[in-house]
Amino acid sequence: MTKDHRAKVATSKRISNPGCYPTGFLGLMAPLVRAGLVPPEFPVTVNAISGYSGGGKGLIAEFEDKGATDAARPYGYTLKHKHVPEMTRYAGLAHAPLFAPMVGRYAQGMLVEVPLQLWALPGAPKIAALRDALQDAYAGERFVMVAGEAETL
Repeated sequence: MTKDHRAKVATSKRISNPGCYPTGFLGLMAPLVRAGLVPPEFPVTVNAISGYSGGGKGLIAEFEDKGATDAARPYGYTLKHKHVPEMTRYAGLAHAPLFAPMVGRYAQGMLVEVPLQLWALPGAPKIAALRDALQDAYAGERFVMVAGEAETL
């Protein structure tokens, strides 16, 4: 959330929460688009896996079945996941990202990754430029910590 967006939320009468996948995706992608490192027209892919508890009673029962053997499974093959519109809008993208969600055999938690072909981005930015943009976006934020170079090798 940008500081401008935070101010708007603070004075709004009604607000909504983003979905869990958009939260992870936007935390990564929105600062990179705002910094000009990823153009709005760039084709973006999102790979993500989450625990089963958000899937409702049926999915919880299925994944807590002791006889089940799959560790994780993909879903959303129609490429029309309900969160794609908000991911597109709030990241500042011109086109919907290709979103490949999965559900795993664990109750809570999420991993969201946005693989970027740096050579295909304008100026072929280095990883340090992406990290710097994320560090700038989250400087002083209480609940977000951007890993340093040594932690990501």
